[in-house]
Amino acid sequence: MKKIITFICLVFVFTLVGTSLPSFSKNTDKVASTLNYRLVDGTYIIRMDKGQEIMSTLKQFCEEKKIYAATIQGIGAGENLNIGFFNTKTKQYEVKNIKDCVEITSLLGNVTMKNDEPFIHLHITTADSFHSVSGGHLLSGEIALTGEIFVRPLNTKLNRTFVPEMGINTFDMK
Repeated sequence: MKKIITFICLVFVFTLVGTSLPSFSKNTDKVASTLNYRLVDGTYIIRMDKGQEIMSTLKQFCEEKKIYAATIQGIGAGENLNIGFFNTKTKQYEVKNIKDCVEITSLLGNVTMKNDEPFIHLHITTADSFHSVSGGHLLSGEIALTGEIFVRPLNTKLNRTFVPEMGINTFDMK
């Protein structure tokens, strides 16, 4: 009975202070425990918060959840974005850096495996305050306000293989 009264008092205090109750779940995933997410009908619905690095966070999440193939889509706001355009002649990325906050109007891509690790392949489209649109491969970047990401795992393991004549890693359909 004393524990129940203590718990009710804690709820009351947390309500007055305006903070949420601490989590009592025992989540051992490092990245997953810092993300707000839930699994609905086989799809992870993830809310990323300000300052979280998009690519590395998604990679670690997929490692922890043992996701070997998936589709990704999302929207939100980003900053410090490095967006690449793959030049087929030089086989190099031409990188554009967007430091300021922009709307992420579309984030689409997939998860595959490369060298036995999840490989996050994302394309991004952004819009600035002048409604100018920019896009390409997301190489790195942070969430500026919030990111609303959906990761839908596929029931397979899909590897990538480097194709020298193209200069890129493509789906290995074996």
